[in-house]
Amino acid sequence: MDGLDLEILRRMSLRPEGGAGIDPRISARQISAKVGLSPATVKARLRRWTQEGFALSWGYEPNVRLFGVGTLVQRVALPGPQSMTQLLGELDDVEGVIAARTGFHEGTDGDYIYGVSILTVRDHPAAVTRRQRLLRRLVPEGHLEDPIPMEEPPCTMAHPTAVDWRIIQALLERPDLRPQALAGQLTISRKTVMRHYNRLLDSGALLYGPILDRSRFPGITLAIVCKGPQGRDEVFHHLESRFRYYVPWARWMLFPDILYGDANVIRVTVPVRTPAEADIITGEIRSWNGVIRTLRVQLTGGREYPQWMRQRIDEKVAEAAARPGPRRHHPA
Repeated sequence: MDGLDLEILRRMSLRPEGGAGIDPRISARQISAKVGLSPATVKARLRRWTQEGFALSWGYEPNVRLFGVGTLVQRVALPGPQSMTQLLGELDDVEGVIAARTGFHEGTDGDYIYGVSILTVRDHPAAVTRRQRLLRRLVPEGHLEDPIPMEEPPCTMAHPTAVDWRIIQALLERPDLRPQALAGQLTISRKTVMRHYNRLLDSGALLYGPILDRSRFPGITLAIVCKGPQGRDEVFHHLESRFRYYVPWARWMLFPDILYGDANVIRVTVPVRTPAEADIITGEIRSWNGVIRTLRVQLTGGREYPQWMRQRIDEKVAEAAARPGPRRHHPA
């Protein structure tokens, strides 16, 4: 993979700052116009992502705002890869875990710390407390950091319809379904499917994207801690002017900072060719206005835990099916 692959990924995003998924409707011709390549070259690169294992799979994910909840992220520091794999298996038993990412990040002394970042639901306070108690039983004392609220991608859909929920349910099970096949499975017209599908994507209710092997990225990934929203905007301005290619990943995390009040974290990948260049770029970013500190991050794997969302979606579909439909009047 190279910088052009990162640029294609960024140009496919529904939002330039990242975190809101990729638009599955965008064509190779539209991407080619944005990145300055031919449509054939774009198609070949997208095909290579899957063939060479850069894109492990593609799939849909509902925005958690649809369920009236948020998310929390917290890191667990662990001794090494074996303990990370063990924890991924144990998280199956913790209700409300959505995903986990393994990897290592730069410590304060320049060393690297292995760990797992766990994404959980931020729902009722009693449920959050119970979930935290379960996580502490799984993790050695002192190794589980406090949870940090995440700012979710915006969602303008307030009340999904029964058809919306059925489309979400079907695409979670079969993300490869084409509109005609989806219409046949749901026994509705293709026109109706496309109207609801476009509304789900455009409103931010349904997110789409790849699960990537991030060890193949042609660069370094940095977690940049910014001085609140204004600092975050300054950092994006610097990124645009400094790098021809870069990809922002993380949804913005909001947390209290002792010196600056609310801080934001951006996780971004920038291309580098050598370790020396990585050191220079990291130092340069640390000197930008709006930056509190930076940490190098390497994600090595992870796992999705779809049980919580699928259970809620099944409940929504069942509720919609149980509601009485419009009363039909038949002539006498």
